[in-house]
Amino acid sequence: MHNNLTAFFLGGLNAARKTDGREPLRVEDLAAMEAQRDVKARTRSEDSARVRADHLASVPRYDLDDGRHGQAQRLLGRLANGAEGGKGSLVHIVPEDANLGLCGATYGAARSVGWSNELPDAATCPRCLSRLARMGGHLLPPAV
Repeated sequence: MHNNLTAFFLGGLNAARKTDGREPLRVEDLAAMEAQRDVKARTRSEDSARVRADHLASVPRYDLDDGRHGQAQRLLGRLANGAEGGKGSLVHIVPEDANLGLCGATYGAARSVGWSNELPDAATCPRCLSRLARMGGHLLPPAV
């Protein structure tokens, strides 16, 4: 649907193109440019989804032995004064349907800003690991 606004836009655009010595655009050219933009956006979205799927496949996963699975996640610290850096951080086991680690660790308040998106190693939190052992869960082999 092309209306007066499209004609106005094309008129102004073509005036600028004329001063640059370029060919004027037609309504059909705008439609083709819009289709190209849609294809690029869809391709970018598909690529982003593929990268996220690859990322999630490489994160260590745990079978919690109750039909649920958990992932290794690291809490981000706040590092408000710089003195907290270098103390190391634990990698927790977080059920995929919750934001609370098996040990009870969660983000919020003044302690942390959330779970990190980086690729963590296997879980290192002793409380999470002992709870996993009590539940009868185990580390799943990496996805191929």
